[in-house]
Amino acid sequence: MKNNTFTSKQVAAKLGLSQARINKLCQAGRLPAQKFGNAWIITATDLAAFVPRGPGRPRKVENIEKN
Repeated sequence: MKNNTFTSKQVAAKLGLSQARINKLCQAGRLPAQKFGNAWIITATDLAAFVPRGPGRPRKVENIEKN
């Protein structure tokens, strides 16, 4: 049976991010995960559904309907 779970270290290597950033994403709830002791465990389906944002602050959306 294939293992369908990853540690935050493994996910960091796959996504090209630091382990600290993955842990913060898990804590914030942006990357669904389960805490197991000191480790975050991420399932393959949660990892596949995760869409990382680009770097930097999101652009401000201006109101088009100005009078």
